[in-house]
Amino acid sequence: TNICLAKENILSRDYNELASLCDDYLRRYENNEDENNLMHILFSGDNVNKIADIIVKSVLSSMKYGSNEGVKRFSRLLQIIELYPNIMESITNRLQEIPCWMFFYCLYQITAYLDKPIGLKLYLLIEQIVKQYPQSIVYSFKLSYERLQYSTNDPILKHNLEIIRQKLDRHTPLVNEFIQALNQL
Repeated sequence: TNICLAKENILSRDYNELASLCDDYLRRYENNEDENNLMHILFSGDNVNKIADIIVKSVLSSMKYGSNEGVKRFSRLLQIIELYPNIMESITNRLQEIPCWMFFYCLYQITAYLDKPIGLKLYLLIEQIVKQYPQSIVYSFKLSYERLQYSTNDPILKHNLEIIRQKLDRHTPLVNEFIQALNQL
């Protein structure tokens, strides 16, 4: 087991280093920091999507091996997917390989994306968190719910939001009573 743990530590470190290196160049490209036309050459054609995909896969792989640094990079991963939607499919199966408690650190960012196309990919993760750890997400979801409900026209996203709200209401009934009591003050 010590060998397996050492292997996982090395893998998570290496995936984080790869994600960091690629993200550094992607940020330079996004900020138009082009030295000697290098960024233009590096990111020509479909390379920008390929590099963004490497970042996404590396961050999720590092999280799979228990990396806290990968967890901290997850917010950036959401930004990258929003900027480069062609790579959205990269997260579909990989999210299921990561224990849902590892996403507690970034629940506010995740709930903020539930009204966007990536929300469809995040739904299963949110559903899993609601089922296993409803108290962990109830506050961030309730804060975002009103805005999310009115900011999307996609009927599937609206339906998913309503299902999450109903499940949270079922799993955390005292929270609603508490909110109502506060509103009466």
